[in-house]
Amino acid sequence: MFLKILKIFCLWSLTFIPKINSQNLPFSVGENLKYEVKFGFINAGNAELSIPNYFFIDGNETFQVTFTVRSNSAFDLFYKVRDSYQSFIDSKGIFSRKFDQNISEGKFKRSYSADLYPEEGYARSINGNFQIEKNTQDILSAFYFIRSVNFENLKPGNKIKLKNFYKDKMHNLEVIYVGNEQIQVDAGTFNCLKLEPVIMAGGLFRAEGKVILYLTNDERRLPIRVETKIIIGSIVADLVSFKGLNGELKAKK
Repeated sequence: MFLKILKIFCLWSLTFIPKINSQNLPFSVGENLKYEVKFGFINAGNAELSIPNYFFIDGNETFQVTFTVRSNSAFDLFYKVRDSYQSFIDSKGIFSRKFDQNISEGKFKRSYSADLYPEEGYARSINGNFQIEKNTQDILSAFYFIRSVNFENLKPGNKIKLKNFYKDKMHNLEVIYVGNEQIQVDAGTFNCLKLEPVIMAGGLFRAEGKVILYLTNDERRLPIRVETKIIIGSIVADLVSFKGLNGELKAKK
């Protein structure tokens, strides 16, 4: 009996090794997504996630991806946020070739930048060269890689494991497929995949706590909601508007 339970558990928590089709990606240049950010019931600000251009790095075509978070004037009085991220994602392999981060949250300030050379096996920051693996992600490129994964064969509890380079170190990044859920936001009502990224260190969400991500359950895998649960409450970013999609959004009700 114990052996049977153990076998079921091992299958349930199976690590999924994803493959992507770079010829049929869910996103493309021109995609622009806008979000309202709430702290509990308080409207705290807005965020924008976009792919403005292609950019060539050492002859390699990349997607230039930008992400910004700004608190509004009312919330600025309590906690001013001016965060910006930029990633250059290889358009064929969907991995990072360059990453820039500038965080300004209250009195906390941090900037970080790295150039990644996966073919040579190293990354370079202001502090020197550091060993990396092939297909290494920054936290923003990892997000787009997850969007590129086909979830048809996944079961709740399956994990996708990635490698993340941040602050001159390699970190493990796991994404757990939780299940499906219908989500209603200002942009509409959507059938979604529910995911839980387990960020070991650094990255897009500085506060420690649980992160839940909702992507549309269709070919676009559009991020509809990001929810970060922390000790003093929760921070939720809900999709308000979208444009420039790389195809039909079938998951919208």
